[in-house]
Amino acid sequence: MGYYTDGTGMLGRILFAWMQGTYLDCDCKKWRLFADVLNDLSIFLDICAPMFDGYFTLIVCTSGVFRSIVGVAGGATRAALTQHQSRRNNM
Repeated sequence: MGYYTDGTGMLGRILFAWMQGTYLDCDCKKWRLFADVLNDLSIFLDICAPMFDGYFTLIVCTSGVFRSIVGVAGGATRAALTQHQSRRNNM
């Protein structure tokens, strides 16, 4: 089952970066909030997955895709937010 979640996570990461990569820097606060909400949803899905035996793989793969999108959005917006918070251009 680990292969499924890893594969869907990689595919989700690539597709999200391809589709939304140019917007991550200019709307960094919006994407950071989106990443926080999606991270909470991913954790919730991981907690609820054992209750649904028939859909376990689907739920865990969806959670893996969400978690990989969180990684892309969080990593891409980190530099823009750090630069925004810096004083006297000491990035």
